[in-house]
Amino acid sequence: MRACAIVLGRNPRLHQTVCNYRRLTPGSVDIGLSLAGTTSYAPVVVLPGVDELRLSELVPTVIAAIDAAVDKEKVDLENMRRHLWIIPFGFLRRFFIRLMNKSLRFRRRVAGTFQVSLVPAFDTGVPLLFYTGAALAGGAVRDRVVAVDGQPVVRPTMWLTLAADHGSLDGARAGELLEAIKEMLEGEELVREAEEACAAKAAARPEDEVPIASGPTNDRG
Repeated sequence: MRACAIVLGRNPRLHQTVCNYRRLTPGSVDIGLSLAGTTSYAPVVVLPGVDELRLSELVPTVIAAIDAAVDKEKVDLENMRRHLWIIPFGFLRRFFIRLMNKSLRFRRRVAGTFQVSLVPAFDTGVPLLFYTGAALAGGAVRDRVVAVDGQPVVRPTMWLTLAADHGSLDGARAGELLEAIKEMLEGEELVREAEEACAAKAAARPEDEVPIASGPTNDRG
């Protein structure tokens, strides 16, 4: 999520969506993280302004949002069971859904401006687009043989798949976006952020929580 946010925030031409036949560039990077639900209704955790959150802020934010989404799913399913009978006909439900789709505010609240879906049980996944201009899927991290300086070596790798609305991103820009995310993941910037986050956490730890190494005890009085 952080890699996608950095790339999209620095490249507005790669961060676009289509709403009401207009191509729009969002002012902030709101990423929707797909979650596995208990039914076919899969909740999406939307984190606004991810491009402004460093890893030290993003990680606890994601954890808190996921916990809240699990509770929200139960409430949403109960509300659906209780109120959907008010619109008993399928064509009326589809009409209201199409009406809501015309609202950019609704679409950002439901799915964000860019969606990320991780499927660690599979090597690859193809994300489906609902409200965002593009969606990224990441598969399982596995050791694979790759070429480094012309030599076969084993490295931990992940397959990334990008699906994009052709109205917002053509093939060339979609490929540029995917390549930029790949370079961000393979680069040093996120490593430095992680190191800074660890250092800040260690500095903020109370002294009574700092482990103290102890040597062998002397039982002689």
